[in-house]
Amino acid sequence: MKKVIIAFIACIIIISMLPGITGNIEVDDYSIEARKYIENRDIIPIYTKNGIEKAPNQKGKPGIFVTITNPSNGGTVSNTVKITIDSNVNPTIKIDGIVVGSGLSYDWDTTQYTDGSHTIEAAAKGHTDTVIVIVDNGGGGNSPPVVTITNPSDGAIVSETVIVTVDANDAEDGQLIADIYIDGTFIISSNSYDWDTTLESDSSHTIYAETTDSGGLTGSDTITVTVDNSGGGYGEVKKYALVIGIADYKGIMNDLRYCDDDAMEWKSFLETNGYTVKTLIDKQAKANNIDTEINNLLALEDGNDYVVLTYSGHGAKYSGYGSCIISQDLYYMTHGWFEQKFMNADSPHIYFTFDACEIGDFQGLISSNRVGAFASNNEYSWETDELENGVYTYYQIEGWNIYDNFEQDGTYAVNKMLDWAQDNGVTVDPFIDDNYDGYMYP
Repeated sequence: MKKVIIAFIACIIIISMLPGITGNIEVDDYSIEARKYIENRDIIPIYTKNGIEKAPNQKGKPGIFVTITNPSNGGTVSNTVKITIDSNVNPTIKIDGIVVGSGLSYDWDTTQYTDGSHTIEAAAKGHTDTVIVIVDNGGGGNSPPVVTITNPSDGAIVSETVIVTVDANDAEDGQLIADIYIDGTFIISSNSYDWDTTLESDSSHTIYAETTDSGGLTGSDTITVTVDNSGGGYGEVKKYALVIGIADYKGIMNDLRYCDDDAMEWKSFLETNGYTVKTLIDKQAKANNIDTEINNLLALEDGNDYVVLTYSGHGAKYSGYGSCIISQDLYYMTHGWFEQKFMNADSPHIYFTFDACEIGDFQGLISSNRVGAFASNNEYSWETDELENGVYTYYQIEGWNIYDNFEQDGTYAVNKMLDWAQDNGVTVDPFIDDNYDGYMYP
């Protein structure tokens, strides 16, 4: 029987349309802090049960957005490159400050420009986006190929036959063929390989790919995956956890302090209790990575397994969407999106925990055979340099010294956080939601 636990440590913080973060409150010789997420974009990308949507900032105006989607900032380009723009207006396109066109795309002949750095700008009604690229049409010598292992993802848990895919491109030579190695052994010269993992041990394995261009320069990529073909036979329990903690957000004004520490506390606890833990910390926790790792988790779990998911990071209640977590790259990921993801999960033993502000709508995840622990419903989540954790997470981890099940541990953390809030003169509303028959043990 397998166990899958899903724990979201969400230091999700109330969203504010006004700049500024709630100030620290000094208490004796330490400070406590509730953080507001600062939203200054006109258009906000949101993961919903219907797909990715773009919603106007709730300041009441429709909002204008302009984003250069190709080429990428810092990229190297040559010959003719298609500049593409995502916008709800008709932007002007400039190269090095000179207008070259307008609209959502432009075919840029880079051979008419010197090799070196050039600036692309898209602008409309006071809104701009800029990328800087390197033009290289052969005047500056050879550049090494770029190799990326595109499947599986780094850190993935794999089983049965897995298709290993590699992208190998070179500015001068174009598409190249890569050499694929597994655990240091050469396997094949190809950009695709059907890897039968049942021939490998259930453990960590390294996939390495490299290629060399006509100028003798080599590019490579390496990932590590965990092979698990132990199966889910009757009576066999396997435990899986996805642990997410985001303190270092895109930009500088929304960084948190202890959400990554929350995640590492959960990782240590869960591994001690036999879980295979996948962590997404800080820049690893971009929206597409969260999506991918949830998909991987759901592909692994079955009707015998335990699952835990933890999240710690920013969040908000957003009108029309309800409670959301916020990924490292500032996508809102709604409770409805998560509910759809886990709607058909097989595990009869799933635990979610969110150390977060305004996270109450995520209790929609807590259907039969699930338990959820939440640091807030409609209020702030707090952290303090005295505890060096989110307050709720701190007391959850402390509670495991007393209790051996999620329900009593979560209730302990609720009561301790309420006592802490009274002592510090703030309002909190943590809660647990229990739809599991009996106690759920980790």
